[in-house]
Order: sequence, then structure tokens, then C-alpha cells
Amino acid sequence: MRSWRSLLSLLTILLFCLSLTTVAFAKPGGGGSASGKGNSSTGSASFNKAAAQTGDAAHPGDDGGKAKGPKNRDGAAHPSLKGLLRAYTKVVANGASPRAQEALRALIERRGGTVPAVVYGSAPSEDDTVRDVSLLDAVTADSQVLQTLVSDEDGKGELTTIADSTLSSVQVLSNKETKGKALKQLGQFFTQIEEPDKAVDALEQSIALNPDDDSAYRQINDNVKTLNPQQYRFYLKGRQPSFDIPPVLENNRLLIPLRAVSESLGAAVQWDAGTQTATIVKDGRKIEIKAGEGAASVDGASIPLEAPGKIAGGNRMVVPLRFIAEALQNDVSYYPESQMVVIK
Repeated sequence: MRSWRSLLSLLTILLFCLSLTTVAFAKPGGGGSASGKGNSSTGSASFNKAAAQTGDAAHPGDDGGKAKGPKNRDGAAHPSLKGLLRAYTKVVANGASPRAQEALRALIERRGGTVPAVVYGSAPSEDDTVRDVSLLDAVTADSQVLQTLVSDEDGKGELTTIADSTLSSVQVLSNKETKGKALKQLGQFFTQIEEPDKAVDALEQSIALNPDDDSAYRQINDNVKTLNPQQYRFYLKGRQPSFDIPPVLENNRLLIPLRAVSESLGAAVQWDAGTQTATIVKDGRKIEIKAGEGAASVDGASIPLEAPGKIAGGNRMVVPLRFIAEALQNDVSYYPESQMVVIK
């Protein structure tokens, strides 16, 4: 959205001003700008500094009765105001938290705007949304600016609010490839600003559209492991399956529900209760597994199992994860840090 694009412009200016300030202090007899002194305690120091050094300070209204408020160097209304009003409308319409709404209101008022009860404006085009997502890299590309904002509660809150609003715009992109790429970029951004839950959410939406993206799975792993995971996390063809019984760990081997996994991978399953034998068929390939036996049949060939299939949860067969996935000719990856299993 236009809202955070304006913020990114502000951040770029902030970086430039920080470099100028560093040079000023380095010169003999040089000193820091006095404009940063005496700032109000409301708002973060980083944003106050940017306001003081970029012409964002409040200007008195003119004799014509124009509203007081921050101006740019040409004396015009702050260019980010329109975008911020659009962002505010969107987060309110989407039922955003009071904290998110408050963050945007603060940004609007800081630029001399008045938050209206209802704001009308056109939604960003798909091209606008794609450009907006790409520009998020401008924040994470510079470690100094990123660290300044993430370490400041207000700054981080504002970044999170704007990224949340951008994520809402991405949801309606019509091109599958473009949408998947944008979701992945947002996941990377949330990772950089230390919002692992939001990062995982965006990345999971990305792999649902591109289930073979190894780098996206690695990013999910990096985020999930920070959340102290207590149970296994599964992705089958980019989606999390619904298991009616939990996986079973037996002799350091993970046994998973046969039917749920096989059907998620596109196979058909038949169960013979009399012989307790499951038959799985996919693309002409036939697999037979009998409960309690240490080998299975794959197209007539006997294949030893790491652990026998067994009946669990009353009437569900569980089988070794790696065997059934590879027997159906799928790749399996395991990430021990996050207890994450990926089947592609």
C-alpha cells in the first residue's frame, strides 16, 4: 500500500540523515544537531530524529486558515498522508486491533492529518501492491535502520501494522506465481522484524502456491525453532494435513496415519479389516502393508520396514513416514530444530 511506501521513503531519509549526523560529530569542533533536543516523549526517538532532520517538524498555519501540521521542504502537505489515510481505512475495515489502529492514527496525526470517521479512497492496483511488497526490502537491506526500528516498540509496531495491511492486499492478487513470490517476501520481512508467527503464516501461504520451494521451508524452520516447538509439524505438498490421530514415535521411528498421508499425496487407499491389510494405489504403483509385519509389498517386491505398521487410535493404521512417502515416490526432508517434516 501507499502507506508504508511513504514510511520507506522516510526510512531512506533517516539513513541519509544518520550518516550526515555521524560526519558532523566526526568533524573537529563539530556537534550534533540541536533539533533532536527537547523532543516530546511521545513517539520513538528514531522517528522524532527523522522528523527533525527532514523538514517533518510542525509548521504554523498560514493567514488563510490552512491546517497546521508537518510539511515537506517545499511547504506542501506531507506526501505520506494520503497513503496513511488509505491504510487506516483498510485496517479498520478488516477489524484490526486497537493497537494497530492507534499506530496508524499516531502516524497520521504526526504528519498533521486529521483521522476521519470514514475515509474513502481507491484500492491499490495489483501492480501497486507488487511494487509495495518489493520495496519492503529497502527496510531490511540496511541493518542500521532495521535495528533502530525493531529495537523501538513504536517503530516496530508501525512496521508490523503496515506489513499486515500489505499482506491483506496481497491476498487478492490474481496471478498465482506473483502472489506466491509476494507472500514469501512478506514472510522474509516479518522474519527480519522478529515476528516469527506472522512470518510462518505468510510463508505457509507461499508454499501452498509453490510446494517445491526449499528456501521457503528453510525460512519456516528458522522461525518455528524460535517458538520452542513441542510437537511435529507436517507439510505435504505445501499444505498441513489433518490427522484424525496423532503420529506415533516408536523405536525412534515416526509412524504416521496411513490413509491421511496417502490420500494427501494423491493415492487411493483400501482397507481389508479381515486381514488387516492396507492397499495403496497411485499412478499404477501398488503397495500392500499388513499390520504387525516387518515388510511391505511394493509392486510385488518385498521391502523391509524400519518398524512394522500397527493399529492405533482404535481402528487407524500407522506406518513409517519415510517408507510410505518414498514408496509413493515423494521426497522427504526432516528439520530436527523445528521438528518439521516436509514431503514433496
